[in-house]
Amino acid sequence: MESRLVKTAFVAIAAAMVAGALLGFTITHRTSSEPNVTGQWEVHRGKAIDRLTLLDKAGVLTGEIQQDAEYGNGSGDVHGTRVGDKINWSYEAQPMGKVNYSMNGTLNGAAMSGTYNVLGDFSALAPTPTNEVNLWTAQRR
Repeated sequence: MESRLVKTAFVAIAAAMVAGALLGFTITHRTSSEPNVTGQWEVHRGKAIDRLTLLDKAGVLTGEIQQDAEYGNGSGDVHGTRVGDKINWSYEAQPMGKVNYSMNGTLNGAAMSGTYNVLGDFSALAPTPTNEVNLWTAQRR
């Protein structure tokens, strides 16, 4: 009888270990299939084509951007988040005053697109409006 209990306990423990291993594989596999935006991007905002470098660490984005020489020519540090295929990032550039760009969009493979707001002091560019919503797209380089 005691031998039978030991065998039953052993089988139960082995089954629990196999189930745990399979569950761990499923979780690891699901995490590894998350999108990642690390790399070089070409961002199109109107006629401007900016160069963007991003590092995606578990959905926390950092990097830098260099604006098109003809349309701002500023540069700045990028900070943001990615949750699944939704991406939000912003940066501050000082091409003609303190200007903040706030980008919101969706990742689709090697492309991203969405809307952005430009907030800042445009007194040097009168009559340029502020707080407008604009469209942007990006392609992985």
